[in-house]
Amino acid sequence: MSRPLPELLRLARSRDWADRATAGHELAPLVDDGDAQVRAALTALLLDPDDTAVTDRTATALLTHGGRTAWWLFLHAWSRAGPERLDHLADAFREQRWRRAAAGDTAGEEALRAQVEAFVADEDAGVRAAAAELAGRFGPAAGTGSPPP
Repeated sequence: MSRPLPELLRLARSRDWADRATAGHELAPLVDDGDAQVRAALTALLLDPDDTAVTDRTATALLTHGGRTAWWLFLHAWSRAGPERLDHLADAFREQRWRRAAAGDTAGEEALRAQVEAFVADEDAGVRAAAAELAGRFGPAAGTGSPPP
């Protein structure tokens, strides 16, 4: 059972990296509830300046949860991340693709592509740029007849 929201928000501000990582993992399923505090906490955890384990756990939880808000936060963080955090966000993205490929889930890969491509026209310039960059990592769409890059 998940902890109450006030406790999760407190953990998200903790000095202890493990508390912050736990908060990111447990806040991710709440991302669609429309709570600005949850979105702000998740953004801060994705860009955690003190420990990449917090970034890793939060990004993985958000992408596993999926959904429009989760992807928007991930792409927003991607657009603001420095090189080290960006490497960890890229790893979380690759892990999502790897899981689908390992399961032979081509429909899941196409769904993932569609989720990313849905943001290439987003009103936020950073999100647009991040989505375009990630969409380019997929190569040609299935059924286009184009060879892989």
